[in-house]
Amino acid sequence: MRFAASLLALVALATPLPLAAQLPIPVYLQAGLGIAVPRGDVAASEGGFSASTGPTFSIGARVHPIPSVGLFVQYEQSRFGCDDCTIVGLDDRAVLESIGGGMRYALPVPAFRLSPWVEGTLVRQTLGFSDGNHTLASDADFGFSAGAGVTIPIASRFAIEPGLRYLNMPANLEFELYPDRDVDVTAFTLDVGLAFRL
Repeated sequence: MRFAASLLALVALATPLPLAAQLPIPVYLQAGLGIAVPRGDVAASEGGFSASTGPTFSIGARVHPIPSVGLFVQYEQSRFGCDDCTIVGLDDRAVLESIGGGMRYALPVPAFRLSPWVEGTLVRQTLGFSDGNHTLASDADFGFSAGAGVTIPIASRFAIEPGLRYLNMPANLEFELYPDRDVDVTAFTLDVGLAFRL
């Protein structure tokens, strides 16, 4: 979270204050940090990788053509622990990377200076492993995420955005020495985002 805050603060210092008035619609930069809890196939010891909870971070941008609707693009990376990976000589982690776009619907509550929201995202993702010298990654495939959270203004152009999301993404892995695997990467992520309005 300190990295995300430093990045957005740097952008804020480099952005002239009149820019917000010049833009035809609100534009936000956003970054988040949290934890990802794997579920389903990828977390199973039989047919999966015994994946365990790990950190997740994201960075992206969002525009609001109307106040209650936001359209965004986002890069996200989650690092799961991988208990079974060391058995086949891989590092004890699996890395899920995705880039995608989606829509957020917000319902401001002016009396409490809060704005609850729900969102959905279509993503293109890969699941990767490493042995220190080489990287093995699944075929890129499409998946989705859905979530809900709340925007809490903390300054004129800054807001924090805690949220809970559900991810579901297929991964097809091809091995030379082991049977190929098709697994559903399912996880819940809990993160705190920081948004900066340009």
